[in-house]
Amino acid sequence: MAYTLPPRPELGDSDMLLDVFSHSSVKFALAPADDFKGSWGNAERLTEIGGKVLELVVTAHWFQHQPMLEVQDLKVKVQETMEDQVMEWINQYKWAQIIRVDPNERDKAVQPESLRRFFYAFVGGLYVNRGLVAVQSWISALIDPDSVTPAQPSFPAPSMPPPPLPSGVPTNSTVSLAMFNQTAAQKGMSVTYSATQIAGEAHNPQWSVTCTVNGVARGVGTGKNQKTAKDLAAKNAWVALGW
Repeated sequence: MAYTLPPRPELGDSDMLLDVFSHSSVKFALAPADDFKGSWGNAERLTEIGGKVLELVVTAHWFQHQPMLEVQDLKVKVQETMEDQVMEWINQYKWAQIIRVDPNERDKAVQPESLRRFFYAFVGGLYVNRGLVAVQSWISALIDPDSVTPAQPSFPAPSMPPPPLPSGVPTNSTVSLAMFNQTAAQKGMSVTYSATQIAGEAHNPQWSVTCTVNGVARGVGTGKNQKTAKDLAAKNAWVALGW
């Protein structure tokens, strides 16, 4: 790569940094497997999440590339970055010189796949301590120093559900024809219904009924008989009037 890499980000936690760069050969041999510490647990957990986060931010970087990449080209760019560029970054940051390892285990610890796991652990630590934006900014700068960090998606705040109706207040599904007529009478409103056969043979008609309140059509209902259509028209008028 022809440019100077940006400085390695600070994790902001010396204990985490020590854990990230320590090979298993220098860790306390008798420490229990579930010897979790801090907010991260252990380096193995950081390695696991770091690999996933790295692939995510690399994909996000190439997804935002202009001109847009076809999906197959996008996959190729992500694969090239994950397989080739990551190792270039590891070498330029001199990761092999940073890790703490038993001299007898150094040859194994500096193998590409082992160094890659150290890198994943560092990415995981950065994600845990400083968040996804910090990881995205760093990795995008590594891929392309002139790039702009892909914008993080913003999601609209969930709308508040409507407040529940007070107990005992009828809803559209519980309104009856008699209830509608009684309520209209109490409000001093005149109600009329007009029925029309709109389809079907004489033995199987389809009816439409319009509910008119104070001379204005407020609800329409249809059904196989006038009663069903009239009930539905009253229910719809109830809703239209906001009762």
